[in-house]
Amino acid sequence: MLRVNRRVIKRCGKIVPFVFVLALLTTSGNKSWNTYVLALALTGVVGNRYWKDLKQDAEEKHLKSRLPDAFRNLNINAIKAIQEKTCADREFTFVVLGDSQRRHKVFRKVLQDASRHNPDFFIHTGDLTTGGRYHQYRESVEAISDFKTPIVFGMGNHDISHNGERFFSLMFGPQNFFFDVGGCRFIFINNNSEKVSCSIDSLPHSRNGDVYPNGIDEYTLESIEKLIAEKKNVFLVMHMPPPIGPFRLHGFHMNSSRFLALMEKYSDRVRSVFCGHIHGYAEIELNDIPYVITGGAGGPLRKNYDGIVARHHYVVVKAAGSSVTRHVHYVS
Repeated sequence: MLRVNRRVIKRCGKIVPFVFVLALLTTSGNKSWNTYVLALALTGVVGNRYWKDLKQDAEEKHLKSRLPDAFRNLNINAIKAIQEKTCADREFTFVVLGDSQRRHKVFRKVLQDASRHNPDFFIHTGDLTTGGRYHQYRESVEAISDFKTPIVFGMGNHDISHNGERFFSLMFGPQNFFFDVGGCRFIFINNNSEKVSCSIDSLPHSRNGDVYPNGIDEYTLESIEKLIAEKKNVFLVMHMPPPIGPFRLHGFHMNSSRFLALMEKYSDRVRSVFCGHIHGYAEIELNDIPYVITGGAGGPLRKNYDGIVARHHYVVVKAAGSSVTRHVHYVS
């Protein structure tokens, strides 16, 4: 049944644009040939793109049984490699970056520049893709396959689209996870969502509006607290920042106040919170904890505002127990 439907869709995808153009030719009067050519080009592009997406959706339903080994357990394999070569009794170096968003040329340039510092591993704060599709994940991984330094990826809001959470889990592993290296603990949290939670308001007396429940649920908060309490030196990685300072318009909502209270409670253990989402670099300190935005690994840049520097960059971090240094490096 699937094969028949795909054939029908494929044929329709090729025929419909030309039927539409023919209708324009017979009904549009004295419009110029430029209009006809433009209509032909636009309908052809839309038709082909629509068919391509439908075809990919059909193929991705059966992805699990056909996924090559080279694209499985990428985060798990990277963490194994990190733990094998990083000793607990020495300083280690890692690089944090994010929001590459399929700009492979820029992403490669950022990675090459960062490799000058001989990091033990990279951390990507999310938005490896622009739409969460399997082919986007795969082409992004293939584009950097020649880099031998391990990279651990978090999830971004773009990565969860089009069943992106499923593809991330198939290719990289769990969406929420932690690992220990060099006496430090790294906790990765998926705090993105595209679902809308609509309240039922009493009008005209109140208007709460629609709330996008991106953030961290209570169970995950409890798990984070337990993980922090077990270690003296902890780094947190999540795509969306808490809504503080210049991050307030782009921060997550669900339990953000409880999360900040938790960070304050363990300010003697949490060394940094790394986020992306905003395409630029910024760092603010709240209750002795640095919150670092590093979303400049390739995604489109916007203007500087509120202390956010809209340039491609990466952050080099050196850690030795509770001693941590961070330096941002911009890439032209």
